[in-house]
Amino acid sequence: MTARSAESDEYPPCGASSALLAAFLRALATLCILISALPAHTAHSIVIGVLAHRPAHEVAQRWHPLAAYLQEELGKGITVRVIALPYDELEAALARQQIDFALTNPSHFIALRNRNPLSGALVTLVPRAQGSGALNSFGGVIIVHPQREDLRTLGDLVDVHIAAVGPFSLGGYQAQAARMVDSGLPLPAAGRLSFVGTPHDRVVDAVLGGHADAGFVRSGVIEGMIAEGRLSAGAVRVLAAETLPGYPHQLSTRLYPEWPLFAAPHVNPDTARRVAAALLLLDADSPVAQALDIHGFSAAADYEAVERLLRSLRLPPFDGAPQFTWHDVWQRYLPWLLAFALSLALLSAAGFRTALLKRRHEQTQRHLAATLNAIPDLLFEVDGDERFIGVHTADPGQLYAPAERFLGCTVAETLPAEVAAVARQAIQEARLRGRSQGHRYALSTANGLRHFELCVARKEGSASTSPSFVCIARDISEAHQTTEALRRERDLFSTGPVVVLNWAPDLSGRVLAVSSNVGAVLGYSAAELCAANVRYTDLIHPDDVIAVTQELQACMNAGPDHFEQSYRLRTGSGEYRWFHDATRISRNRDGAVDAIRGYLFDQTWLKTLELERDAQAAALAKSNAELEQFAYVASHDLRQPLRMITSYAQLLEQELGTTLSGDTRRMLDFVAEGATRMDEMLVSLLEYSRVGRSGAPLSDFPVREALEEAIRFLEPAIAESAAAVEISGEWPHLHACRNELVRLFQNLLGNAIKYRRAGEAPEVHIDASAHPQGWLFSVSDNGIGIEPAQRERLFRVFQRLHTRTEYEGNGIGLAISRKIVERHGGRIWIEAGPGGRGSRFLFILAPRANPTPN
Repeated sequence: MTARSAESDEYPPCGASSALLAAFLRALATLCILISALPAHTAHSIVIGVLAHRPAHEVAQRWHPLAAYLQEELGKGITVRVIALPYDELEAALARQQIDFALTNPSHFIALRNRNPLSGALVTLVPRAQGSGALNSFGGVIIVHPQREDLRTLGDLVDVHIAAVGPFSLGGYQAQAARMVDSGLPLPAAGRLSFVGTPHDRVVDAVLGGHADAGFVRSGVIEGMIAEGRLSAGAVRVLAAETLPGYPHQLSTRLYPEWPLFAAPHVNPDTARRVAAALLLLDADSPVAQALDIHGFSAAADYEAVERLLRSLRLPPFDGAPQFTWHDVWQRYLPWLLAFALSLALLSAAGFRTALLKRRHEQTQRHLAATLNAIPDLLFEVDGDERFIGVHTADPGQLYAPAERFLGCTVAETLPAEVAAVARQAIQEARLRGRSQGHRYALSTANGLRHFELCVARKEGSASTSPSFVCIARDISEAHQTTEALRRERDLFSTGPVVVLNWAPDLSGRVLAVSSNVGAVLGYSAAELCAANVRYTDLIHPDDVIAVTQELQACMNAGPDHFEQSYRLRTGSGEYRWFHDATRISRNRDGAVDAIRGYLFDQTWLKTLELERDAQAAALAKSNAELEQFAYVASHDLRQPLRMITSYAQLLEQELGTTLSGDTRRMLDFVAEGATRMDEMLVSLLEYSRVGRSGAPLSDFPVREALEEAIRFLEPAIAESAAAVEISGEWPHLHACRNELVRLFQNLLGNAIKYRRAGEAPEVHIDASAHPQGWLFSVSDNGIGIEPAQRERLFRVFQRLHTRTEYEGNGIGLAISRKIVERHGGRIWIEAGPGGRGSRFLFILAPRANPTPN
């Protein structure tokens, strides 16, 4: 096929006609000419209009051989002329009867037929395929630039710019648009669609020039341009290619019939038949056919596919909504309407009955579902092969696995081996006896470890089916836990050290029941204690029995309904041992005693410890009394001789006066000084012994008040040394001895001022903060500091690091401080001061002190 015929939007492709069909058509055409020939024929002119898909003069020049051929075939007196017209002019010429026949594309023909009283196509053009073949159908091709890798499928055409021949071009727009619609894609948007007109070459140029992303052309155009050398192979790529056996051109759409030739309404039917016959007789090898580059003409094709395409795309003449009246519908579809009405009535009746049955079924299902949901048990149905065919539970957390994992699987496949063994045994028993129950197992579920009791019943099937089994698994976890708790309680009472006794609800002392461990604890058997002639009160030590019976009677008469006592009880060996008795009394609704239960615990070892404690307490009290006496002696009797020594030494010094030598005077001074020093030490020792014995009560008070009181006592020393005292932190309320804490802060603050560096004013920082063990207090200074090896020694009595001439003191202050801290349940220690200068005293006190005895 030449480029010229390929460019036509309107030349066909499909396979060549068989030789037999061609011979038949020639014979039929000859017959039509002979029958329709008249001996006398009025001379007239015939005008054939051809759609100008290319420049009009080129189209008219191309089809001129056809006019000459027809003029020769139709005989003398008839002139044939071919004119080329565009779409609108061709339609206007047809309306004004300026043309007698028209050759146009199929979609244009459908539009003209709809707007004019045309009888139909006379013949269909058969273009020549490349070689010697014939094509009586054609389609559309979608082309893109080969470098556009983003355009591979029809879906990629959405929102891209497309070039097409025109809206009325079947091969240059309509066939491709129909393919997109059939693929579920929208039609190209108006803003992204350009109609470049004929020839189709313009579409190819637009794609290659980058003016369009894709193009719509008629089949054969690409091959024709390549054959003419105006397009290189591979210059464009076909999108959504369709492969049809025997069809020589590339395609993107289905095939449609080629151009029809039809007669205008005013043409004499005889003339129309003669023209059709002449066209059918045109031989493919004739000079005319070769000049036209066509294979010839065939019998008129069926253009129903083209009409369906135009209707689906809502293109002219089907771009408006069809006009129908109720009368048209009634006249045309009366039988169908009656059948529809009858069917509708039957369907309504059937639908009503179905809805009624459905409602009843739904009510039954809801009732059944409500019943099943009200059952707390697991329901399973298994077939004869032990395969699950149904599962129901109101609580999915009871299931070992999701319900869908059960269905279709066997018991052995779904459940753990030990549980599956229990279930299979229950099913086998039900298979033989019809029912099986009482099988228990434990299983881990979403709700944790649960215990179940399984009951299985056989469900008979039909004659052709094996029986199935309904399995009910009841969660007995709570009952199992209760049973286990009772067992553990029984084991506890039978093996533990506590004996439980039930006494008669009176003062008879008769034992009604006793725990089984009574033999191991008391040395009696249960039968011995529960004998009718045995009174429990006879086993109580004579010194304790009155107190026990009196308290029991008081509780029975007025309450409370419990009491606890420790008393001695004679065991089976005859030995008396100490027992702690916690008795509980229960009453009925009338308030009368209906049960007395006692819990006995052997506390002989505890009583032994208590006696030892009491003996130690007595010894401690005696020691404290002796210490009190010592303190009195130290404060009075021992100090009196020291005062006498001091006085007489002073009198001797005054009496002898100037007669004393220097050595003698120094010796008398040593005597007086030593006595004074011993008196001070006795006073310090007395102060140390009085810590915790002053009788001052413990109270809740702000600790900072104790600190501020200590600062007031030391104001002269602070002023004399120009000391700077800084207080920080969060100061708590404590339950302690206020006087002792004042003494504690006074000792630590006084030491910080006393042991200062020469020529440097003391700087003291006092802080309080919370501590896991209570409250942490610190007193830091910039003084002379303390060597780490000497820190612990300073807390002992009369321990000093410096002589009296360097720093005054008795070496008792830190010992008293430690005693105060430890008496309040705390501890005290020493660290280096900030930056390694000075010292930091730290101590911890509990929030509520529990002072230890001296």
